Amino acid sequence: MQQQNILITGANGMLGQKLVDLFVSKPEYNVLYTSFGASRLNPSYKVYFQILDVSNEEAVKEMVSEFNPDVIIHCAAMTHVDGCEDDKDKCWALNVHAVQYFVDAIADSKTKFIHISTDFVFDGTSSLPYLENHAVNPLSAYGMSKKESEDVLKNSKINYTILRTSFVYGVLWDNSRSNFVLWSKSSLEQEKEINVIADQYRAPTFAEDLAKACFQAMKEDVKGMYHVVGPETFSILDLINQVAEFWNLDQTLISPTLTKNLNQKAKRPLHTNLSIEKARSDFGYAPISYRESLNIIKKQLNTKS
Repeated sequence: MQQQNILITGANGMLGQKLVDLFVSKPEYNVLYTSFGASRLNPSYKVYFQILDVSNEEAVKEMVSEFNPDVIIHCAAMTHVDGCEDDKDKCWALNVHAVQYFVDAIADSKTKFIHISTDFVFDGTSSLPYLENHAVNPLSAYGMSKKESEDVLKNSKINYTILRTSFVYGVLWDNSRSNFVLWSKSSLEQEKEINVIADQYRAPTFAEDLAKACFQAMKEDVKGMYHVVGPETFSILDLINQVAEFWNLDQTLISPTLTKNLNQKAKRPLHTNLSIEKARSDFGYAPISYRESLNIIKKQLNTKS
């Protein structure tokens, strides 16, 4: 059977590196990993890596033409929510125009395009689970850029899958990326007092689960929109309290605060509880619980120490 060519963008990021971990054990795929900067992938992996600026139309066109991918898993994006508010041009270049460049590059082929989107396309005014067909109403430049990228795909004729996710966390081989679990654990271990938002609710997504979802969506060739998040929704305060409890850290260092007190540049939705029933049904998405993920993270951190 002929190897499938898989092109992965944003390989240096959290999801990108988890996809490296996943594909490195699957020699039946010929994978090209790309990112804007030099490789930060685990050097023990012998992988095919190239630098790619996804906001450069000619570079995208040239790489697609040369590699001829059967599948593109597009993880590259500008995800810093306040940064997107500060630099909307860069945000649009990386989050919207880049998707259009890939769509144009594969328009005459059968290449499948898997795109990562976000819960921030919703305004968060409902505490009920959002379904894939619920109306979107982004509150920030980041959310709007992701909504626009979804529209680029919906208006195209290519074979695409959109995976909306939320609050991704995990551990990388070199601890190069932080997230709410690692940040809160480190801060509390250093006996720092931390302010934590009490009125925002998220379904945190374990990075390994998201990588598996990308693989399953590719393998089953599902099409259209899917929500891919963790199986439980918590307040951010509750998430951090559970980190403190799990590692036996001082919870009195955690001070609840409200979104309105933070003066963040970009507005955040308060409730983004996404229903994952469609992903469970169509391609067997089976995320683990938050508690189970903390056990895995503990083991991963212990192997690094």
